[in-house]
Amino acid sequence: MAKTIRIIALAAIAALLCASAFAAPPQAKPPQADKVTMNFKDADIETVVQFISKLTGKNFILDDAATGKKVTVISPTELNHEEAYEVFQAILSVKDLTIVPAGSIYKIMPSQKAKAASIETVGETSPPGDRFVTQLITLKNIGAARASDIINQLRSPNSSLVVYEPTNLLILTESYSNIERMMGIISAIDVEGGGSTMEIIKVRYASVDAVSKILTQAVTDKSGKGKRLTPAASAPKAPPSAQGGAPSGPASPSGIQSSGDDAPKIISDPRTNSLIVIADVESIAFIKELLAALDVETPSGQGNITVLHLKYAEAETLASVLTSISSKTTSASKTSIPKSGQPENLAATAQPTITSAKAAEVSAKFEEPVYVMPDKATNSLIIVASQQDFATLKRVIDQLDVRLPQVLVEALIMEMSYSRALELGVEWRSTANIASGNKMVAGGSNFGGISSLSSLASNPLSGPSGLFLAAIDGTVEVGGVTFPNVGALLRALQTKGDVNVISSPNILTVDNSEAKIAVTNKIPFQTSEKYDNNGNPIYTYEYRDVGLTLSFTPQINDEDYIKLKLSQETSNVISTTSGTNSNAPTTSNRTVSTTIMVKNNATVAIGGILQDNSQITTSSVPCLGDIPLLGALFRSNKNTKDKTNLMIFLTPRIIRENEDLEIQSRRKAQEYRNFARDKKSDDSDILGHTFDLFDDTLDPNLKKLDEATGEKPAESQEAK
Repeated sequence: MAKTIRIIALAAIAALLCASAFAAPPQAKPPQADKVTMNFKDADIETVVQFISKLTGKNFILDDAATGKKVTVISPTELNHEEAYEVFQAILSVKDLTIVPAGSIYKIMPSQKAKAASIETVGETSPPGDRFVTQLITLKNIGAARASDIINQLRSPNSSLVVYEPTNLLILTESYSNIERMMGIISAIDVEGGGSTMEIIKVRYASVDAVSKILTQAVTDKSGKGKRLTPAASAPKAPPSAQGGAPSGPASPSGIQSSGDDAPKIISDPRTNSLIVIADVESIAFIKELLAALDVETPSGQGNITVLHLKYAEAETLASVLTSISSKTTSASKTSIPKSGQPENLAATAQPTITSAKAAEVSAKFEEPVYVMPDKATNSLIIVASQQDFATLKRVIDQLDVRLPQVLVEALIMEMSYSRALELGVEWRSTANIASGNKMVAGGSNFGGISSLSSLASNPLSGPSGLFLAAIDGTVEVGGVTFPNVGALLRALQTKGDVNVISSPNILTVDNSEAKIAVTNKIPFQTSEKYDNNGNPIYTYEYRDVGLTLSFTPQINDEDYIKLKLSQETSNVISTTSGTNSNAPTTSNRTVSTTIMVKNNATVAIGGILQDNSQITTSSVPCLGDIPLLGALFRSNKNTKDKTNLMIFLTPRIIRENEDLEIQSRRKAQEYRNFARDKKSDDSDILGHTFDLFDDTLDPNLKKLDEATGEKPAESQEAK
């Protein structure tokens, strides 16, 4: 009996000692109403500890191994005292440090060292924070040794786990955030399972979260008898304290809904990319068979990185399009298996040959972030995505990477000028011999007509244009004076305008791409003038393009109408300033900028740039030309009226297939061949032979093309 009493006394004393050892640490002062801002840049850990000590009133002791560490904290928002203390614990966790309470003192030491220290012990509930605590976990249905196999694969390297089998107890020393995650897993596996077994399955390639959802649905559909597989999502990734409060009891993984004591369960652990399966042997075998078919490597053999070579589209442009489409759509349900280990920084996967590429994240209708990066050198896209996400992306790329139709624009730029000039005048010529010798005296008037009336007599074809009347022989008496050998020319000339073809270019371009043709000369324009120390002028010149410029951008719609955004400019030098500043030319510019809609193969005329110029010029003999009435015999009047209209004729033709291009090429070759033969010059045979050779380079089935277009080959036309 005495021995029994001594044992009871010792047990009581031990209980009192345990209660004293595991007494709760002193509570912090109630949070104050005011808030603080925590901003530290490369601050010593001692400085941060001193700040928290003054804020909370706690006493801290730093272990020698915890000193000398640098801390950077950026806090744009104000925090109350409780939130600031939570941030402080997170800072220590990042630096692999933890807080160990010891009475009224809080020790800050490395996490590895804290396992052997006297730290706080908790039961069913745990205080919030990232400090190390010892969690006592009592298991009801599953053995402690069996549960430790799972916990050992999930806990952090600095933690410790002790199995006490007599009471089926686990003693886990770990940071609170990890304990919170593992408590959810334990609560899911510590259930009455009957004949259920547990197995941990490692997932190699796929994402464990996506696999868990697919396997859950597959086993549920397979059973179909009310015995549903309970979907178990990944374990909690953040403690509830981040949401503003501590848990009131053992937490469960999000998404777990028990539908029966013997319901199979699949629990995913993203940190180890593993599945914890609790089910009967038959269900586990089915799950492993299905997982083997799903957890496979992507066909590219490069993980989830694929290099896609484009055929027609530009890599940089297409990458920009793929980047923007995601921001306007919502995320779709996850029904496929992306790969795990998705890179967070695409720059780490960039190859050295890619110089001007930028990583673009696309997240629309994709399970995980998708990265698209163009490589300009090879016109390729480097895509980082899961197999299912890549398939979605590939469908979009296939619709964009297509051959675009082309547009052949035949242009005729012509200047239609209407010039009307009326010239009226009388010119005189007279020669006489001097009586004393063989010398002759000549006189007369000339207003731009012929140089000699005698030459007109010898060669009538050299006369001026228009109507003229000349008198060469005989005498003419004017004012009672007789003039021998006087020639008189009455000239009347009226001219009209003509048509000047400035250019007739043919331009072929891709749909929605700008085409430009320029036929210009570089003309110097003086921009400045200055003098050196000796007074010599120094001129600065700028060369500008003067000539013809035509640019347009076509856009084809579904009805074979072509929208042309057109810009045309014609410029020429009309005069040059003489004198010291001889490089100051005057130019005439005519510009057309418009947008038109034209049917395929139709011709449209654009014009209306009209220039009107009227000029009257009078040439006369001094004094004689001013005599009333008779002065008309010694004058020449020229009245000029010029009207110039710039006309542009455009004929766009859509080229969709190679056959269309060959037809147009043959047609243009025939036009130039006819032009060469119409010249009837020595070089016509050379040009004709050149285009005969050009025909030989076209499709050998040109006869079929001729039949399709209703044209006859050139040889048949010549034979005919």
